Order: sequence, then C-alpha cells, then structure tokens
Amino acid sequence: MKRPKSKVASELNIKEICETDYLHAVALRQQEPALHIENVPFRKVVEEIGATGISVADILAPFHIHLSLYIGATSPRATSEVPHWHPEQTEAYVILDGKAEMLAKYRWQGEWVKREARAGDLLVVQPEVCHWFRWQSSSGLALVFKAPQQAGIGRFPAGKTVCKFCPHFNRGCILPEGFTPQE
Repeated sequence: MKRPKSKVASELNIKEICETDYLHAVALRQQEPALHIENVPFRKVVEEIGATGISVADILAPFHIHLSLYIGATSPRATSEVPHWHPEQTEAYVILDGKAEMLAKYRWQGEWVKREARAGDLLVVQPEVCHWFRWQSSSGLALVFKAPQQAGIGRFPAGKTVCKFCPHFNRGCILPEGFTPQE
C-alpha cells in the first residue's frame, strides 16, 4: 500500500506555523529515508518558544521523532537551561547565529572553565561534565545533539542530572556565579 504524500513543510505558510504545526509535519515524515528539517520554519519555531527537543521520547509532545540521536535547538528565549550533567551522553552545541558561553567542570571538581562561542563554533561536552550553556546575545540559534539518546531528568539512569539530584550538591560543590538552584 502506498502511503499518502504528506505536505512538504516548506509548502506551509510560515506566518501560520505554530510550534506543533511545523514539528508535527516533520514527525509525519520521519519514516522517509532522509529527513529534511528546513531552516526558516524550524528557526521560527525555536525563536518563538526558546528551546525544544525534536527527538525525545515524550508522550506529551506528539511532534517528536524517534531517533537514537537527540536533536534539539535553543535560542536566547530559552529559560529552561540550568547547570546539569549527563552520566553517559556526550553533548554538542552548534552555534548557528549569535554569541553564547559554556561554563563547565567535571562534576567532582571545583573550578569552572568558560568557553565563548560565536556563529560557526562547536562546543562539545564530555559525559559527567557539569555544564551551563548561556546566551550572551539577544538573538541566536544553536542546534543541540546528544548521544546516546537517554531520556529523563533525575538520578541515573535518567539522561540529565540537575543540582538537586547530583551527589555533590550541598557536599562541597561550587556552583557557577550567577546561579541559584531551585529545590
């Protein structure tokens, strides 16, 4: 049986696209041999909502696609970024536009290092490195990739560990300047 052809996302009227419209159109095409995520509509989605994952196993987000690689994006409108670490994942930020910084340290060490990045730069974070990605410009876009794909926030085996779940929190961990953890 031949599958009905889905509407190509670039055929959608960009002014009418909301978060789930464009991403849902992408998700409907996820079984195609090569998935094309167009720059303009995807950028518009991220600029409107701040940050999103598009390949996360989240039943509340039916527009997500299933991949072994986490794919997401962030912009200066994102408010969800906090210091965190991944037990087994390597994370990469590809800065497409704007200026950002990454504060990072091995979770058991005290000293934070700062790396500044501009359009065209790549920031890579090793597993077990506590890091905090922050925008330094009012506009921008970064693609975020993580592998292996590992969902969840909390204690291991969750993919992401924030301060309140970290074994070093309140046990000598030095928090980055400007960050106050939420309990």
